[in-house]
Amino acid sequence: DKAKLGSDAVRVALEIKPMKDLRHQYICQLYQVIETTEYYFLVLEYFCNGELFDYIVNRNRLSEEQARHFFRQIVSAENLLLDRRENLKLIDFGLCAQPKGGINLAYLGTACGSPAYAAPEIIAGTNYRGDVADMWSLDVLLYTLLCGTLPFDDENIGSMYSKIQNDIYYMPPFLSPESVALLRLMLQVNPMKRIRLDDLLCHAWLI
Repeated sequence: DKAKLGSDAVRVALEIKPMKDLRHQYICQLYQVIETTEYYFLVLEYFCNGELFDYIVNRNRLSEEQARHFFRQIVSAENLLLDRRENLKLIDFGLCAQPKGGINLAYLGTACGSPAYAAPEIIAGTNYRGDVADMWSLDVLLYTLLCGTLPFDDENIGSMYSKIQNDIYYMPPFLSPESVALLRLMLQVNPMKRIRLDDLLCHAWLI
């Protein structure tokens, strides 16, 4: 509904563009955009199994094997849908950017995304490396897969931010030593100490 969008109309246009441009087996397919004087209609690929987050909640938590299956495919659990074969598909491009200099070199300054998944450096309001901050968000997702809850969940946003910046979270005793080790490598408040993607892909937990 264009009347309800207001200033968000620009954001909608920004989200539609990458969905038109990108083609990948793990990205939600945008088939058609129909625009009238009053509405935008997006014809999207159908996902019968819904959001990953709901899938986790309905099962309380996932086994390490299930978590590994999904983690290998992976953003946030609310931005991932499941098809009938339980393949993950990315659906939300509302906050995407194409940094100058390449994704691994650019420092970003805009704080965006879900607070519960935000890295400490984003909350602090400092410039940050997108790929390094994403590693923190990936770990929040991995924790959620394995534990069924968010590591820094709190109704009070200030308390949540304090937990994130001070790395205060509960490590359940049912987690394997390998899972604990990987979670600790990723949930490093200091971004320079956080595991990088190349090292993550070679980690024993994923192999």
